[in-house]
Amino acid sequence: DEMVIWRRLGAAQPTKHRTARLCFLIGLGAGAGLDASDLRSVRATSVTEIQSPDHTTMWVVSTDNPRRPRVVPIRQEYVPLVRRALDLHAALGKAPGDLVVGRVPDRVTVTRRSTRTARTATVDLSVDLTRLRNTWLVALMCAPIPLVDLLRAAGLAGSRTLADLLPHCPPPDPAKITEVLSVLGGTR
Repeated sequence: DEMVIWRRLGAAQPTKHRTARLCFLIGLGAGAGLDASDLRSVRATSVTEIQSPDHTTMWVVSTDNPRRPRVVPIRQEYVPLVRRALDLHAALGKAPGDLVVGRVPDRVTVTRRSTRTARTATVDLSVDLTRLRNTWLVALMCAPIPLVDLLRAAGLAGSRTLADLLPHCPPPDPAKITEVLSVLGGTR
């Protein structure tokens, strides 16, 4: 419910520039698990639409983060936000090769100014990129994704972060776990 509110907030900012920045931050943070270090190098050309072998349309974002370069699918409910941001990016006269957040890719605090610009009719809000990324991680942890693929998509070398987020996942169904494990476990 809270993320629905954030998606609406991102799309309802008072200027095109603020709307584009906030749509990129929310759409790529909660939609693809990018953090501030990932967002520093994202350009409009980093976001692409692809077709799966079964002809499903998906959107992905590639990061040039030196510590963890990767290509990450954008969750479907965040694609409209990212599309809006891309449209506004172009409408603001920015080239496809321009950065989507900030102007200099090696600036450490590139997202700080953008995260303080969320506005409602009565209050200014702060966007917490770590929380958006953690929301994305919890969604992946609750999906049937192998751990190795989840770690790869998140750019994580270990599972410590996932262990910290376990309390935010719904309790597992013991019967389902038993069923899955019984199929996997064969002795020789």
